[in-house]
Amino acid sequence: MAAALQNITMAAGKRKPRTAFQRWFRLFAAMLIFTVVGSSAAISGLLVYLGTLPPIEQLENYSPPQVTRVLDRTGRMEITTFKRENRVVVPLSEIPEILIKAFLAAEDEHFYEHFGIDFVAIGRALWTNLKRGRFSQGFSTITLQLPRNIQLTSRERNVARKLRDIVLALQIEKRYSKDQILEFYLNQVYLGSGAFGVKAAAKTYFNKDDLHDLTLSECALLAGLPRAPSMDSPLRNPERALRRRNLVLGRMRDAGHIDSEVYEKTRNEPLHIHPPPLERNRAPYFVEYLKTWLMQQDPELSFDALQSNGYIIYSTLDSSITAICEEELRAGLREAEEKWQQRKIIRLSEDENANAPLQPGDIRLAEIRSVTTDSITVRAAGYTASIPLPARLPYYQPEKILKQGNLVDVRVTSVNRSAGRFEGELFDKAPIQGGVVVLDVKSGEILALCGGYDFYDAETNGQWNRAVQAERQAGSCFKPFVYAIAMESGFTPASVFVDAPVRFANGYTPKNYERQYFGPTTLQVALEHSRNVVTILLYQRLMGQLGTRQLRDRLDAFNVIGSPAWKIPVSDVTVALGSLGVTPLAMAAAYVPFANHGVALQPVCVQKITEVSRTADKEERLVKRFRPAEKVVMSEAGAYQMTHMLRAAVLRGTGRPITRYFDEVRDREPNRPIPQMAGKTGTTNNCTDAWFAGFTPQLVVVVYMGFDQPRSLGPEMTGSYVCIPTWCRIVDRILKTGENWQIAFAEPPGIEYADVEAATGRILAKGEWASGESVLRQVPFRRGSIRPPAE
Repeated sequence: MAAALQNITMAAGKRKPRTAFQRWFRLFAAMLIFTVVGSSAAISGLLVYLGTLPPIEQLENYSPPQVTRVLDRTGRMEITTFKRENRVVVPLSEIPEILIKAFLAAEDEHFYEHFGIDFVAIGRALWTNLKRGRFSQGFSTITLQLPRNIQLTSRERNVARKLRDIVLALQIEKRYSKDQILEFYLNQVYLGSGAFGVKAAAKTYFNKDDLHDLTLSECALLAGLPRAPSMDSPLRNPERALRRRNLVLGRMRDAGHIDSEVYEKTRNEPLHIHPPPLERNRAPYFVEYLKTWLMQQDPELSFDALQSNGYIIYSTLDSSITAICEEELRAGLREAEEKWQQRKIIRLSEDENANAPLQPGDIRLAEIRSVTTDSITVRAAGYTASIPLPARLPYYQPEKILKQGNLVDVRVTSVNRSAGRFEGELFDKAPIQGGVVVLDVKSGEILALCGGYDFYDAETNGQWNRAVQAERQAGSCFKPFVYAIAMESGFTPASVFVDAPVRFANGYTPKNYERQYFGPTTLQVALEHSRNVVTILLYQRLMGQLGTRQLRDRLDAFNVIGSPAWKIPVSDVTVALGSLGVTPLAMAAAYVPFANHGVALQPVCVQKITEVSRTADKEERLVKRFRPAEKVVMSEAGAYQMTHMLRAAVLRGTGRPITRYFDEVRDREPNRPIPQMAGKTGTTNNCTDAWFAGFTPQLVVVVYMGFDQPRSLGPEMTGSYVCIPTWCRIVDRILKTGENWQIAFAEPPGIEYADVEAATGRILAKGEWASGESVLRQVPFRRGSIRPPAE
């Protein structure tokens, strides 16, 4: 046994050593296994990495924020734009060849030759960077830039981002044609000063809408901007922009796009930058309302959507009428300021405390003794003071207000009786403001909406849109709604109420503006002359006849726009005199039924919204069309009776200045047709707010004036005195903008006429004579109601 084991051991010791082939084979096998495993891991990792990349289909579906344009009612004038980014997308076919060549020379001269990665540019960049010892030249191609421009990758400078750009660029090149890639790029590239894409940049720097109007110099300048759009902007650094433009021109010459002669001539041209005027839209108050109104109509039309979706909004705005309203409102406010100043003498004469000793906190009228650039010296009740003036004076025409001998309101802060002096400050903080609204009677379209003197004047609260935000007491402008309900409840213009003192249980005693009573009075005369007592008595009668709930509902029917301030506390009879808050737009909408046969129309400020397809034909597609909601609030006959009475107010009553104004127009222009006009003045307690709401057969025009912080405009500063002159000038000029105006209010069927004795309401028999002033001529009645109800 021992011998056998020894033989086996000796045989094992004599085994042959491994050959070289065997060693290499084992090494090869190990390397093969490592390679397979490593490759599999690398491929798996790459696949996982590729899975984290955004899909390049976003290029096709990429919808960058585009500019929304707001046009006037003709569709020919742009009012304003809404934009998050200043960008207008255009097809490659609309981009001139010379502009394309400029960008290729500047950014990617081998664009049509490589597959997304330019190895020649990479080699050149590496050599340049090595020589300079720093990173000074990049090698991004247009395709490599595209993922960053549309935010498929970040803008961080690191290897991971570069890798993502390269992978995405290869995918883009595989999926899209070169022309498609170039079109994507030229519409997405940021070119400084807020401009994205070549179309927006052409407008931003050169005020050019057509890219074919760009010169060679301008094309080269735009092509030089992508590298450093902010630093190279010609608006910010014209010298850098000039150097960059010339560099692009040199590359265009080297590429054979221009010859040396053109190069030399163009590089010696100075920069010609013509940015568009500072954007101030043509109708800022209208536009602000439009944004809010669209959101109310459709939540998908939010301001964010308007800034992004590239809509075309066809508004209802009449640009000519708006310009007239803006000009005349400003002129009217300046005129009102002068009248306000003149009325201070009457205020002083009526002030029982004018000569009472001054007390801290008093608001007093003081006489101006002298004026300097920063103060005025005044005297009030025997005391003198130096009143400092603010840097911005609260007047439209301070030279007419702050002058020696004039009166000015001051607030007393302290009094030194022994020295006969006091300290104080100017009480006036802001000027008189106002608003104007013009509606189309037949369509309910807002033709003009002006909400103040100057939208862009922040110091006078310019951006507060008084046309839609100033909920001020309506005064007598509200009375027609009470009379309209009466016409629908069995009363007629000839119905008589006794204008005499009346006292309510709560102690309230209504008084007429004239501070006297007029005895038996027909409703027509009461409305003509805005008699408060008769209106209160009529309201009280309606409340008893209809009940408080039905009366409130009928009054609410005139709240066409749904104003929250239009709250009817029916039991409070002063509502009939206009004690509730109303905006000028709400007032204008409420008057439409009188001229529109009893049909109320909810005002609209947009006709339609479209969007332009991104195909070559650029076809407009309708997104939404708007039409006013209609509501019948009274009968045709009742509306016509109201129109007749409100015409009488203009012919003989508180609106008489309108008749005088247009009589003078007829004298100057005897062949000019003037439409019939109707309307009502409004003046609130202490002449705090002044109104006139008037209409023709086609237009409703409302003018409002008052201080933003309610205070008296002064004695006799009524709607007739303050607002009617502005109303007349607006309507006069509007009528000149067109022809074929409807002259007369259309008579509905079922109307018959009779002359009425003004003092008694008695219907005069045909042929019965009575003096002109005591008779109401041709009063309209519903057929069959020729006799008024007994009172």
